[in-house]
Amino acid sequence: MESYEEVLERVAAMTRVPEAEVRAHVALRDAVADALAAPGGGAARGGGAMRGGGAGRGGGAGCGGGATAPGGGGVGAAGVLRVVDAGAFRHGTAVRGASRFDAFVVLDGGRPKSLARVLQGIRSAVQDAGIDALVTTTSDSVLVDATPLDGAAGADGAAGSDGAAGADGAAGADGAAGAIVAPRLRLIPAYEAPGDGGSAIVAIPDAARRWVLARPGAREQLIARIDDGDAHLRTLIRLVLAWKHDNRVPVSSYYLETAVIRQALRQPSFNLLWDLCWLFEQTAQDDLMNLPDLSSPSQVQRVRAADTLGRRIEAQVPLDAAAAHARAAVNAYLDDDRGTVDARLTALFGGAVSAE
Repeated sequence: MESYEEVLERVAAMTRVPEAEVRAHVALRDAVADALAAPGGGAARGGGAMRGGGAGRGGGAGCGGGATAPGGGGVGAAGVLRVVDAGAFRHGTAVRGASRFDAFVVLDGGRPKSLARVLQGIRSAVQDAGIDALVTTTSDSVLVDATPLDGAAGADGAAGSDGAAGADGAAGADGAAGAIVAPRLRLIPAYEAPGDGGSAIVAIPDAARRWVLARPGAREQLIARIDDGDAHLRTLIRLVLAWKHDNRVPVSSYYLETAVIRQALRQPSFNLLWDLCWLFEQTAQDDLMNLPDLSSPSQVQRVRAADTLGRRIEAQVPLDAAAAHARAAVNAYLDDDRGTVDARLTALFGGAVSAE
């Protein structure tokens, strides 16, 4: 009989993005980068090896950045300097069939007065390229949903920004085994930090559409450094993100990832069941307060859980329930009550808990 550590490891393994799905996302990213580079052909692709949540601790199909061509593509009045991979696919924490492939579209010039106009420019550039995909805008990003091919599943959730219910689909740990989901991108406008042209630091809109500084690749490096001494870090992140997607919790994936990193730095891993319980309880107790982002340029820049107070309050309800389920699972484990533990974990992760 499996130990609970093995059960949770298996559930997390089921959420890893398969290599074929990673490659499909990379191909769509490349097509979009080419579209944004036209007509000047200057947008650089990539910006880091992709891990994607594949084999091992998170490895996926590799896809480094391409060479930068002279000139620059056009998005309205702004030129596209480069397209840089970001988010869960780059961090190795993506959830199969649920996570979007995030990319920063680094634009020339200063931050605009109208974010909506910039988003519309990115959307138009992708649409005009004739890519076979549905292109929509949210309040802070552009979503590109490729048309499902034969044998590929479509996204189950409604389009929306990360942190909105249904934004990233709902497959997660309980998704259909073996189904390859049609690739979906989230394009986030970015601008080089003032007075720091050509640097690795960019300004991007956060969940509340406030401009914050980010250093692409820094989060990936932080996770890798912690994971060297705590092999459960990416596993725990994927479990929490799978719970979010399965339950359509309107909270930012980046925020949840930040909360897991904070716990890993405060509390050495004991085992996955206890780690999960502590994570849910602490996050619920903190009422989804803003958290410092240690991978930000300042290391103290705050990460918001949701774009509005209303969504934050909405997310608190399933979070409190998750904390209660996790604590009940730990208590039942101490009482050697396997039936209750299985029931509580199933309440968190669905049928993946009992699947062999």
